[in-house]
Amino acid sequence: AGLFIGVFQILLSILRLGFLINLISQPVLSGFISAAALIIIFSQLGELVGVELPKQEYAYESMIYIFTHFEDINIITLGLGIGAFILLILFRVWKKSFPAALLLIVITTIVCYYFKLDTKGVSVVANVPEGLPKFALPEFEISRLKDLIPTILSVTFIGYVGSIGIAKGVEMKHKNQTVRPNQELFALGISKIIGAFFLAVPSSGSYSRTAINEEAGAKTSVSSIITALLVGLALLFLTSLFYYIPTVVLSV
Repeated sequence: AGLFIGVFQILLSILRLGFLINLISQPVLSGFISAAALIIIFSQLGELVGVELPKQEYAYESMIYIFTHFEDINIITLGLGIGAFILLILFRVWKKSFPAALLLIVITTIVCYYFKLDTKGVSVVANVPEGLPKFALPEFEISRLKDLIPTILSVTFIGYVGSIGIAKGVEMKHKNQTVRPNQELFALGISKIIGAFFLAVPSSGSYSRTAINEEAGAKTSVSSIITALLVGLALLFLTSLFYYIPTVVLSV
């Protein structure tokens, strides 16, 4: 699916159809981003309180489930989450560019390891496969293409709207930056096509990484290249250190 999504987005870019995003008003784009933020929040509630949530049809049902299963909440997990949240807010007030999230992960990982919190109901990342993803040709069956078309179309457009919404938000904040919709489409398409040959999940612009980059003062795409290199080094040499990272801190 990722391969066809990428091809479709590149085709839209070649046909210069990126202008269609201009037909979507800014309030709609802002609403889309705000709704995505709410969905992300609801999706993390289970990890924040240490309750395993069943698959829900609607996001708000996660909160209802937690309130009706209050006795299942892990107090240690909840305490870690509240503490991490308060510290993040304090660091943000003090200095936005300070890598507070990284510091919190290091501290809570050490605490989790020292006190063996994973034996007390605190969920941890556990084993992370080491090494870089290997090249593999995507499996393709013409008989499945018909079933994939709805997914291809929805991910193509929703992913693009989300990515361009983030870009437009940054553009409004920094008047010296210009978003080129067709170039965004092409970049998204290329990333999905390359990712398809490494069994990657079809990806689009990231809300969280964009916010972190922007707050850290990143000016060019070099910051993303450095991030990718660091991720690669981490996968090669540091995965054993990730075992005791509490998932609640990642959720925060």
